[in-house]
Amino acid sequence: MVLKKLMPGMAVYSVRKATGLSMFNGKWEWWLVRIVKVDIENERVFAHWNGNPPQWYGRKTWSKWRLKRPAT
Repeated sequence: MVLKKLMPGMAVYSVRKATGLSMFNGKWEWWLVRIVKVDIENERVFAHWNGNPPQWYGRKTWSKWRLKRPAT
């Protein structure tokens, strides 16, 4: 993911490989992440997911987000 592609109001996906019993539902687990603000100077993104309050995410986290939901 490139920071310049992220815009406020955008929805992206946080994806990880399914483990344990959840792998019987599919190979991937995913969550919808809503972008609130993008701070390009400090390379941070203010976003929320799963009904949680928004918080700042650094490069290590937002760089793993995807634009498209994975096929299960």
